[in-house]
Amino acid sequence: METYTSSNFSLDQSKNYNLSLLLGADRLSYLVHEQGEVLALGGLDFVQIEEEYSLVDALNQAYDQREILRAPYQKVQIYLRSNRVISLPLPLYLPEQQYSYFEALLPLDEGDFLLEAQMPSLDLVFLQSVRLALHDQLMDLFPQAQIQTALPSLLDISQQLIPKTPENNYRLLAYFSPKSIQLIAWHKDKLLLHQLRPFVSAEDCLYYLLWMYKELGLSPKKIPLHFAGELNEDSAIYQLLYRYIIALKPLPRPQAFAETACLAKLEPQRAIHLLGTIL
Repeated sequence: METYTSSNFSLDQSKNYNLSLLLGADRLSYLVHEQGEVLALGGLDFVQIEEEYSLVDALNQAYDQREILRAPYQKVQIYLRSNRVISLPLPLYLPEQQYSYFEALLPLDEGDFLLEAQMPSLDLVFLQSVRLALHDQLMDLFPQAQIQTALPSLLDISQQLIPKTPENNYRLLAYFSPKSIQLIAWHKDKLLLHQLRPFVSAEDCLYYLLWMYKELGLSPKKIPLHFAGELNEDSAIYQLLYRYIIALKPLPRPQAFAETACLAKLEPQRAIHLLGTIL
């Protein structure tokens, strides 16, 4: 991923700035911001992650390679992305039972740590499993950090940016990372589906997206698909999807950041996820 930096940003003054990190199994992305202005945006791909949670070594390598991560920021927010997430109805949720809820659906090990995210707007609570070693390493590198799951920020910003139309109460979103795709679907304001799927080829992406349409009983010839993340119109994935889905629509740039100088050359959909963490 390229680095986008504002002329207003200087590492030796970064103690006045805030840092947001987005960490997944295949990527660390970072965003430097101050008072709603994006000052720097960049990231680092992880190429040899054997399993989703073997990230400690990759995190150390990223920290060593990117001086921007080692600056003394005023505030640090870390958002973790994982496919080990479950959702529960908020009215039935008891915080003291969270490990029991999670273990009923997905296996837990002794080294697992659960992050909780309540979303009253969807009447749901999300629980995400994180390796305790990864959590501890993040706190060692960023002692002042707040660590949370990335899903609520993605859901919130996506809901705001996908237009509602009277004739279409369904909103579908695909968020693309270099090696994975997130599928999200709403009917009105109810979350119907959320999955994170790894992929190797463009055909994999097409399969997952057509599966989502079939699972929801929708037609790709009638319901448009919005996308965010790293999908460009000249990519093989886009060209293949465009043959089978009637409309591919990038999420628009959030209005609050429309005039941000360092993002002027960046396609709107590529900044959505990180921008969502500070809106």
